[in-house]
Amino acid sequence: MNYIELQEASRRNTRRLVVLMAAAVTAVVLEFFFLLRGSDGTLADDFGFLARVACFTLLFVGGASLYKAVRLGGGGPAVAEMLGGRAVSPSTRVPAERTLLNVVQEMAIASALPVPAVYVLDGEDGINAFAAGTKPERAAIAVTRGALRSLDRAELQGVVGHEFAHVRNGDMLLNTRLIALQFGIMAIGVVGLALTAGAAQMRTSKKEEEGVRLVLVVVGLVLAAIGWLGFLKARLIQSAVSRQREYLADASAVEFTRNPSGLLSALRKIALSDGGSRLGNAHAAEVGHLLFGEGRRPALFGLLATHPPIAERIRRLESATSSGPLAAVSGQA
Repeated sequence: MNYIELQEASRRNTRRLVVLMAAAVTAVVLEFFFLLRGSDGTLADDFGFLARVACFTLLFVGGASLYKAVRLGGGGPAVAEMLGGRAVSPSTRVPAERTLLNVVQEMAIASALPVPAVYVLDGEDGINAFAAGTKPERAAIAVTRGALRSLDRAELQGVVGHEFAHVRNGDMLLNTRLIALQFGIMAIGVVGLALTAGAAQMRTSKKEEEGVRLVLVVVGLVLAAIGWLGFLKARLIQSAVSRQREYLADASAVEFTRNPSGLLSALRKIALSDGGSRLGNAHAAEVGHLLFGEGRRPALFGLLATHPPIAERIRRLESATSSGPLAAVSGQA
């Protein structure tokens, strides 16, 4: 599989996973429908009731998702500063920072994108980087101090090219929408837990009131189960989408740099480094999908990993390099 085929395969797999995410939301609607529908009624009644359940559920999930999307929709500099980033001054005299600024400008030209704000995470020794911001004109590129110390110019170019690929391919906006949708589904579970906790604390003296309290506890637990199981399914799908976009960004980075050896060498250094790509900042998990490499150890045996294994990324790039000349890399978006 050459670089063109590698990019197309990643896009195709992403489309399939997004359809699967829509199916996960549909499953939540159907779970509510079968939970609430009565045993009698005609087929027409069922369709009408399903429509009402779907409208209510989608309005609730959509409203919570919109709230989260607005919270996540800030510009890239805000995200970089949240992770302890320091803006690199265009007049810096530090050689490594001058090299970083030059590489960012080169990749902006290669990807036909605006030059973003550039940040350094001074407190991070792991080899990592990220691009943040839902719009190219509001994006920021940040690299760790460990990356500046460990990577040579070609390797840094490969890493920065990978991050520009995320910007050009719209990955930040896609991930923001998927994370917001996860939050919308999870909100159902949060409401369920709140209802259960509130009902459990109710003080009742009458038998009828005790019955009401028990019903509220059961309803709350059911809502919590639907919401949190739905969130887990959405989280698994979003992680799979993120892994596909990493493959796409790797292949796109080679398109920008015309030099796969730089990116391959950077990935090998991460694999051999004691600290790898790990970050110490408390917000590392929150922005895991933005990073060049996995910022935290993935949970659930890697099922929630936002990045493919380094070894697999290296294998795919090596395979693509041996499958055809770099001249075959196209400028598809």
